[in-house]
Amino acid sequence: MPGKAKIFIIGAGDKGTAAAIRLFKSGFRPILVERNNPTDLYFFRNFSDVVYLGEKIIEDVRCRLYNPMDDDRLFADQLNAGRQDRIIPMIKKESYSGLAFYQPDILVDCRGNPEEDDAQDWSDYSCVIRIGSTFKVGRDGHFVIGSAGDELGRVYRLPTDLVADLPENKYLSKAPLEGVFISHKTVGDRVLERGKIGTLNEINILAPRNGIITGLLHSGHFIPRRQPIFEIKPENVKTVDSKQIPVRCVAIAGGILEAILTFLSENRSK
Repeated sequence: MPGKAKIFIIGAGDKGTAAAIRLFKSGFRPILVERNNPTDLYFFRNFSDVVYLGEKIIEDVRCRLYNPMDDDRLFADQLNAGRQDRIIPMIKKESYSGLAFYQPDILVDCRGNPEEDDAQDWSDYSCVIRIGSTFKVGRDGHFVIGSAGDELGRVYRLPTDLVADLPENKYLSKAPLEGVFISHKTVGDRVLERGKIGTLNEINILAPRNGIITGLLHSGHFIPRRQPIFEIKPENVKTVDSKQIPVRCVAIAGGILEAILTFLSENRSK
């Protein structure tokens, strides 16, 4: 049964949220793992915000933060109870090490950046699914899901080179130095070129162009240099509602679902 498979999704941004919702609606009961202080430009449409809010509903699917307990086994029982109550449990990354005995059957890494990888040995897991052309099957996981162009949503399970990702989002603006970002705007605001977006270490951060804010970090974050802090798209650029999960991420979630069903089907026959 799908609901019995223990699935951990690392990262609750666009890809992780889309994957969690699609798996949940398909009968699976995943658990989301997120950093203690996620820096997500699109927190307003994703479950990454649950770290701060404690609970959130997207597309009629509820996600709730579960904090670690002194007894790891009681904590695991609490997570299982949440899964049975038709809730997607979220745990902070710091809680993950306390669940060593609660090893998932399937791990889906939705962070998409190998530089964010930690010291965990991914070969310890029965099934690891990674996303994007920076990963290779066999080296980084059992399945890799294409994330761009003609490879979008395709499932790879044999060593192969994927088509390179599309060029970096040209509408993103990155922090020129590290520091604390304070936002003076909200998503959906129209701004003029050189209009004030916020401050970084009390230095004014100005808009590079006229347009609409379609992505914005939480105010008050301490961020490293080159961290994306906002996204501004010209008004003449055709976009969908910025508060909806992008179709691209829904397609990737479909590939993740296919990979999981393939893994479970093959192991059921053994």
